[in-house]
Amino acid sequence: MRPKSQVKVLRAGALALGLAAPAAAPAATPSLTWSGATEVVIHCTVQGPGGAGAALSRGLCERVRSLAAQGAPMPVRAGESGSPMLEPASAVSLIVHAGLHPAPGAAGEVLAFTIRPFRRGTEDTHLIGTVPRIAPVSGGRLGSPAADAELQAALDETLPWRTAGGPRGR
Repeated sequence: MRPKSQVKVLRAGALALGLAAPAAAPAATPSLTWSGATEVVIHCTVQGPGGAGAALSRGLCERVRSLAAQGAPMPVRAGESGSPMLEPASAVSLIVHAGLHPAPGAAGEVLAFTIRPFRRGTEDTHLIGTVPRIAPVSGGRLGSPAADAELQAALDETLPWRTAGGPRGR
């Protein structure tokens, strides 16, 4: 038998046995964490020298809330309970964990942070969040275009409506 004939015979045999090549993989689907979610709640913890972390934490939560709300298909609010475990089971909490550090080789400070989704009662647990990022802090506040770009990039990794094919088209 010639090689082409052997391939045809193998294909015919595979089809007869139901062993056809699998269909193309479907597009990536959102994590089960987001299935049936009705709101997003932002929880932030900033660790830093002295009391600087607590003040910056409130500002960070509000900034992340504002950016995450852009194009969101559900309400986005800053958490007031202090714990994502106290949020309703229908809420996805975005946990923003950050550390305030002196800027290397320059005056000022930087905020190293990561964001991960959490939903009470789901088995789809995210133990690791976004790629750690660094945002500049000026006068104890976020809000510069460079800081917003880093926050936006982390949210793009986290929020299903901001991934490829979502409203932002990334």
